[in-house]
Amino acid sequence: MPSVVVPCVPLRLVQDRLALWLRPCGDGKWSLPASELNDRESVEHCVRRVIASLPFAREVTRHSSCGVFSDPGRVPHRHEIAIASWIVVRAPVARPGEAVSLDDPLDETPRWFAIDELPTLIDDHLTIVRAGLDALRRETLADPVTRRLLPRHLLFEATDEFGAERDDLPRLPPLFGLLPDPFPLSAIRRFYEMLFAEELTRGGIDRGNFRRKLLELKPTGVLKDLPIFQKNVRHRAAQLFTFDPRAWERWIAGEATVGDRGGSN
Repeated sequence: MPSVVVPCVPLRLVQDRLALWLRPCGDGKWSLPASELNDRESVEHCVRRVIASLPFAREVTRHSSCGVFSDPGRVPHRHEIAIASWIVVRAPVARPGEAVSLDDPLDETPRWFAIDELPTLIDDHLTIVRAGLDALRRETLADPVTRRLLPRHLLFEATDEFGAERDDLPRLPPLFGLLPDPFPLSAIRRFYEMLFAEELTRGGIDRGNFRRKLLELKPTGVLKDLPIFQKNVRHRAAQLFTFDPRAWERWIAGEATVGDRGGSN
């Protein structure tokens, strides 16, 4: 009988870069956090057990499955099935000590790596990471907020999936689970530009139009402006906002159904 393991793909924004948390496993290779599935536990329980073992467990905002990996050759010398999940971790608020860095290649402590600067991973963990990123992109594109904001050409190929998934939208969209709380509006634009860099090369995001669309969401209550501004920044300090999950629930239950029929311009 094959053994079953539950690897997780922890994703976080660190200094405006999407980062992945990895553990060293010797010989210059790294691995995703994972645990073997016990005979008497569910996959959900095992995922929660993996999350509880992470140093940032309290900052995890949500998790979701991203696939089953059952190739008999995925792990040398044994038959092992992986049931993977991706994890959304809240970004820290202005903590300069937590940076994504590969400055010290000899540093073999568990840490965050920029997605575009990953070290060598064991077995098929890179394939699992890509599945987690694909799941993040799909859920982001299915988000009614995203559909209001992004250019039409980026949404076109995904529109066939929206109708079937609308009733199953998660309480907390990945976007607002990854951003620090509170956040400036520019952080939302930077998130999209980072996540869909290749797709946006055809048109990019018009900053003025993007900000206008964001401000048009204020009456829904999803975005709440706060009477505070950024600190210790070289540019003009921007006003900070927060995400209201209750307003989000009301919006996707009613107004989003009508407001999103035409897509984004």
